[in-house]
Amino acid sequence: MSRLLPVRLEAWLSSEKTWLALLIVGFCAADLAWILADQAPMANTDAYIYAHRLLGFFDRAEWGSPGELWSSILELSHGGRPPLYQVLTLPFVAIFGRSEDSLLIINILLLALLMVSTYHIGRLAGSRWAGLLAAALVVSYSPVVQISRMYMPHFALIPFYALSVWLMLRLAQDRSVRNAWWLCAALAATSLIHPNFFTILAPTVAIFSIYTVFFDSAPRVPAGLKNLLPWVVAKLRTPFVLYGLLPAALLAAGIALFWYLNWGTKMLEAQQKFLSEELSTFRGYTVKRFGFLDLPMNFWWYARSAPGTMSSFLALGALAGLVFGIWKRRRAAILLAGLLIAGYVAQSFQANLFWMYIAPILPVAAALTAVWLTEVRPRWLSRTLTVVCLLAAFGSISIQMLGIGAWGRPIAVALGSPIDTPTCKAQYAAALCPTPPQRGWPIQEILETVLADPECQERTCSLMVVNHYSFVRGNFVFEMRRKWGELPVKIHSHGVARLGRTYPLAALLRSDFLTWVDVDGGVDMRSYRAATAYHLRSQPPSFAAAHQTVATFESPTGEPIRLLKRTAPLTVAEATETIDKLVLLERYKAGRDDFLASLRAVEANAVLQAGDVERATELFEQIVADHPKAIAVRIRLAHAYRSAGRLEEATSVLEQARELEPNNARLQRLLASTLRAQSKDLDAE
Repeated sequence: MSRLLPVRLEAWLSSEKTWLALLIVGFCAADLAWILADQAPMANTDAYIYAHRLLGFFDRAEWGSPGELWSSILELSHGGRPPLYQVLTLPFVAIFGRSEDSLLIINILLLALLMVSTYHIGRLAGSRWAGLLAAALVVSYSPVVQISRMYMPHFALIPFYALSVWLMLRLAQDRSVRNAWWLCAALAATSLIHPNFFTILAPTVAIFSIYTVFFDSAPRVPAGLKNLLPWVVAKLRTPFVLYGLLPAALLAAGIALFWYLNWGTKMLEAQQKFLSEELSTFRGYTVKRFGFLDLPMNFWWYARSAPGTMSSFLALGALAGLVFGIWKRRRAAILLAGLLIAGYVAQSFQANLFWMYIAPILPVAAALTAVWLTEVRPRWLSRTLTVVCLLAAFGSISIQMLGIGAWGRPIAVALGSPIDTPTCKAQYAAALCPTPPQRGWPIQEILETVLADPECQERTCSLMVVNHYSFVRGNFVFEMRRKWGELPVKIHSHGVARLGRTYPLAALLRSDFLTWVDVDGGVDMRSYRAATAYHLRSQPPSFAAAHQTVATFESPTGEPIRLLKRTAPLTVAEATETIDKLVLLERYKAGRDDFLASLRAVEANAVLQAGDVERATELFEQIVADHPKAIAVRIRLAHAYRSAGRLEEATSVLEQARELEPNNARLQRLLASTLRAQSKDLDAE
């Protein structure tokens, strides 16, 4: 017995599955420990949109029928995106409570799925040890590490993509009915995680399916043109197609199309807007970069930024693996190389360049790297390169989880970390940047200060949040939903020019409170955030006189966070001075006329309500003369004319307004009713 135990232990330790299990447990435990230790908000704004929608689902927890339940599930969708990721998270929030940590437990399980799937990809393309090495490499890539800490379906797409690729390789190895059903089930689930599936995986799957059906078994080509139709029919009548691939594919396509044809059309509309020339002109650029601002925006942006994302060594390893996979001409290697190239090409032509979007192809990159490392000869070179890549992977993980001390800086520089560039200041860039756990932002304290104000206890107050990386509007909305289950404060932010929105002047000037991180971020005439921060650092006299700092807090990195309260009513003079001094391109302040006109219209409307129609009409006429594009004021002027019985002039004003906004439904209804009233008046005469 004493001799038997070491033998069993040796066999256990010599199994790659043992090491895979240890790798999964070790990395998942490390990631969970980081998540539990970190108290700072997640780095991406959209993460909180998904999060507070999920908490809203629980707040509507009384469903009287399946239809009401389905309606609640639909409300989990963000802009038409499918809600499968949020649905999978529901049990963890139900068990562990309303917190960010509860949400991120799903990512820990997805990490395990990613490692298992990547292991099988490497094993089928190379060997068992290639699979183990691939699983170790993929979890070291910075997009995988950093996105796993955000509640984003983009992370879930990575392991589901890897699962689909694993099942594709298994089907290529064994054309069985069961494998066809497994693959189509995985593809259906992947399509319901995130729509990027259709650009990064679907085209390759279609080509793979055509090849598998028609060219993967004898006869591979028809015996002449006359035999083409019988050859096609014979291929389609095989049990593999009739009972496996065809019905499974139709079912998977039906599941995906059921969602996208009904609710996913919103994304098509958004995509058309993102690609429009009008939006490109408005924001001043065609493509938006998230991180790596020092690199030109072209087809090679991802390739050039790969050393700062995957580390220099692992980026070179992926390139060598791609060349090796094509040169080897093995079916599995060729398929992986095709997936890598197709995914790269698909994402490089998108309107946004972001490593979060291209991250699903990283399991393929890891597998190609591992296959090359384990098969390169001589063997001593293979072992040396493997050790170098594993050290690079370990260094990458250490930098991201523990940060960079004095000892770590040379290592980070050697690995290619962009620590000396603006890239690492933006945590959402998913680059090889130090991101140790941080203490939390005082979001709850700010909200409690606002709610403690006597005025806010009598009515719903508004708060404008000036975004500063992790300090964003979504944090506040989530915190309110988490603690109060409702939104007791209206939260505004300055929006973004990249979505085609003009600067929200009303949020800046009419909010009861404003909160911002008092740090000099420079001046950028295209940045709403920079313009707002600069404005608050050097407030115009009239704005400063109307506001008071009621509290100061501290950010996790020591910067002061100010909370300002409006203490005097907004005047036209203050609004004019503030808008004039906003350091923004003029096209971003396009709402100036409407805002100033509406502000002046408040006085005229009060006069109208008091019954002085003649004086109100004069005021409205002056406002329209000063702000000819202010549609809302033209509508109020028309109401004033109608009150005075001047229907012809009301019609004229509304027709002029219709020329400015031909699709304004409210305007059309008012014009129609005015024309009817004018017609009746003429008939009476």
